[in-house]
Amino acid sequence: MGGYGSGRRTSIPAVEECVSITLADLKAWDMLKANCMRREYRVWTCRGRETASFEIVVDIDCMEPYPMIRFDGTAYGRKIKHDVFLDAQPMRFGGVRWYALCPHNGKRCTTLVLRPDKPIFMGRMSTRLPNQSQREDIIGRAQIAGQKAQDRLKALSKYARTPTKQRLRRRMYESHAIVDEEIMRVMQLMGGRSRARR
Repeated sequence: MGGYGSGRRTSIPAVEECVSITLADLKAWDMLKANCMRREYRVWTCRGRETASFEIVVDIDCMEPYPMIRFDGTAYGRKIKHDVFLDAQPMRFGGVRWYALCPHNGKRCTTLVLRPDKPIFMGRMSTRLPNQSQREDIIGRAQIAGQKAQDRLKALSKYARTPTKQRLRRRMYESHAIVDEEIMRVMQLMGGRSRARR
């Protein structure tokens, strides 16, 4: 019934355990600029081990005839080199929003994921992989939510509004309360079982 430690065990990796990159990452690295070609070198790790390293080249109407991302590097012990095309959609109030075109089905996406058993990056939905949170029990989900709130709180500007800070602190406290309640419940269940054995 979804108790502590229950759940199906599987060898299929979660999205967070794979090599992934988002269009927001590229924008933060200042790579999505018109008529420019930008180059970045990035390394991915999982559980303290390096899983991939790529030279990422984004060319938007500079040398290539169509906007694209080129991945050239190694991942999961093998050489990988391939291109992913980009598509710009006009925004309502000016400017454009960039999407990657999934090499698997050609659909627009904002997150590209490289599975350990595939030779190309694909759109997040095309991988059919679960998120890590889908495999967690209630304690794990509460810990993840609390950590996310804490990370966001640390990253806030000193000029952030007080209600925003209070909301994040409240999420942290609620997550800690859920963890404490579940741990107490598990301890009571274990105590009841040990007494029943006597």
